[in-house]
Amino acid sequence: MITLYWGGNVEYENGIIKGDESTMSASDIIRQKIRYEQFQDLAYALVGVEKSSYKLNMSLCYQYVGRSNIAP
Repeated sequence: MITLYWGGNVEYENGIIKGDESTMSASDIIRQKIRYEQFQDLAYALVGVEKSSYKLNMSLCYQYVGRSNIAP
């Protein structure tokens, strides 16, 4: 499962993702292996914007074997 957050300030602390009141989010289930281009298309669709009009700025936070981590 993937959850995208946008439109506000998002913080990741102690394994918890927190967004302020203006932060929006959407979730979807994706298969384990997905090409980056497919992932981008999914992200644009979930957020509801045109790929030609916006540039994504993504950060990866994930949970692995019960521990939360954030990618550099």
